[in-house]
Parts: sequence; C-alpha cells; structure tokens
Amino acid sequence: MMAGQRLSPIMLAAMLALALFSLAASEAAAQRPTSETEVNEAEINAAKAVQAKHQASLLKQTGVQGVGVGLMEDGKRVGMHVFVKKGQPRPELPAQLENVPVRIIEAGPFRAHNGPCDSAGSTCHFEAFALPVQMGNSTSNVTGEFAGTLGFRAVRRGDPSVVGYIVPNHVAAAVGPDLCPAQINPENLPAFETQQCQPGKLDAAGGVCVAPPIGKLVQVVPLIMGGEFFNTVDAAFVQSNRGCVSKTIRDIGNPAGTAAFPKLNSTLNLSGRTSGLRKVKVVSVNTTVSVDYDTCGAALFVSQAVTAPVTGLAASLPGDSGAPVVTSKRKPVGLNFAGDDFFGIITPMPLVLDSLGLAIDTAANAPTAGTCP
Repeated sequence: MMAGQRLSPIMLAAMLALALFSLAASEAAAQRPTSETEVNEAEINAAKAVQAKHQASLLKQTGVQGVGVGLMEDGKRVGMHVFVKKGQPRPELPAQLENVPVRIIEAGPFRAHNGPCDSAGSTCHFEAFALPVQMGNSTSNVTGEFAGTLGFRAVRRGDPSVVGYIVPNHVAAAVGPDLCPAQINPENLPAFETQQCQPGKLDAAGGVCVAPPIGKLVQVVPLIMGGEFFNTVDAAFVQSNRGCVSKTIRDIGNPAGTAAFPKLNSTLNLSGRTSGLRKVKVVSVNTTVSVDYDTCGAALFVSQAVTAPVTGLAASLPGDSGAPVVTSKRKPVGLNFAGDDFFGIITPMPLVLDSLGLAIDTAANAPTAGTCP
C-alpha cells in the first residue's frame, strides 16, 4: 500500500477481523498442551516445596481456586500454576516466588461432573448394556435423576472374593433432594446398600433403572465441605461381581493391574459417559483445588492432577465423573471427577485405591448370573 493512501471501510473491517481471529487463535494455542517431553523431576520437587510454603496465602486471594505445579508458557520451565476464576479481577501475584516462576491460568468454576449430556463435542453413551457392563459407561444410584461414569473394576485387598467397581462418592452415594455427596460435615451420612443403575437414571427411559441393578454401595470416603478442610479423593466402592461388571474399559480395553501417578506433560486416555474416548494431557500436578458441588457447597482437594484436551473441546464434561484415565499402555493413573468447560480434574489412582483398600481387578469376566449383589 502506498504512503498516504486511505483504507476503505471494507478493508478496515477485514483487517480488524483478521487481527481478532489471530488473537483468539493465539490465546487458544497458549492453553493447549505443549508437545510431550520428560519433565525434570528435581524441578518439579523444587516447585512443590515452594508451593507448600505459599499455597495457603495464595488460596486466600480473591478469585483463586487452585494452586499446582506445571510448565510455564514456554513449555520448558517448571513453575507454580495459580488457577483463577474467569470474570473476576486477577489477583496481585509476583512473577516468581523464591526463584520459582508463577503462571496465572484462567478457568471456569471447577464443578463435580455429573449432569446432562448436552455439551458441544459430546458422545453421550446412554445405552443399557448386556451384562457384564464395561467400564466407561453411564451409571448412577437409584435416588435421583443424574449420571456419571463407571470407573475401574476392583477387588478388596486381602480378600479377592469381594469384587466391585470404583466410582466417585457423588455418583454412587448422592442422597437428598440436592443429591449431595456423603459428608462428614454437615451430617449427610451414606445410605449403604443403595442399589446402582446402568445406565444412570438420567439416561434411562422414563428415568427408571434398568433391571437388574449392577451392584450396591458398600464403602465411601466422606467429604468434608468448606475451604479450610482438605480432601484427597471423591470415591466409593460398589460391590458387584464379574458376571455383572467387566474389567474392560469401553474404547480402551483391559487395564493393567498396577496403578501409577499421572506424570506432568504426559498424554493419557479417558473413557467417559459424555466424552467417550478422549486424549488429555496433564498440565498441572500436586494441585490443591476447590470443587463446587452446587447447593451442597464446595470441597477443597489436595494432590490432584489437572488435564487439558488433546482431542475434543474439553478434557472432561458433565457426566464424566468416574471416567477411568489410563496411559497409552493402559496403566490406571486416575479417576476423573470434576472440571470446567476446558480443564478436567483427576485424582491419582494410587490415592483412590489406598483410600478404599482396593486393587485393580484383572481377573477374567464370569458368566452372567442374571443377578448382582
């Protein structure tokens, strides 16, 4: 263009649209995970040590809903991730703490992930399956119209005759008109022996559980609500049998018997009732994060991992609570239970198994008996 030449309104509008598109694309790319590389464990541990010193004060800042350890924008340096709620003023935070860089990441409110399957990019596994039902499919208990995801088949440590599966507390043990998870405070104790449905009542025709129920609630880790108390897992154990529930994870296959912690920057596979098969990447570890349970309050969790989507628009969606998460070699690394409209939150599988005294069940499926515990 020659000097002094005036731009037409059409040219100005086109240039503005191009600039806005480029800005949006660059912001989306900045949130997407970097290519997978091994992250230096010593750097992670150093960042964790600084996180431990400053986490309490950071969580008191307005809008802060989580603090963890992850990679900086350059995809190389390890630093602290501070998750702040979108739409709220950004807190005044230093660029680094004790030589560890600080990265502010905006996210929607993190919520427990059960609910309708109507989000963009949903797969919606609504079906009722013949026994034994694969993990990764829709489930709920009989008390209310909601839905989550079947997690991992498991056995009791020391007594492998006790067989069942793992799902979140708020999927298997939700009670009352607000479907609150089993809690220590306020009193909201679990209703043991509660029968479990497949698919979840929200997905079943007429909201009626398909017979037979696939198991009964026998164990739950109660949550402690409120920002001053720490939780580690949102998990429950439903007793069933190998003729009712399969060890196989839908779209993934049979999991390995040994669980592991999710590694920073690793790519994982998730099988969810809403998302179906989804690839996610671990963007933050050792994360302390507040999770909203709607009218039931919020609970603060420690030692969680935050994921971002590699495929799809979000790492997990409403209804993916309980979704099993595994490595490319099908090693169990987590149980998805919450997220916003982009990130997902998974609890490392060793923590889930230890809290319930369980082990991953790799035994063969059994002939269907027609009834479940």
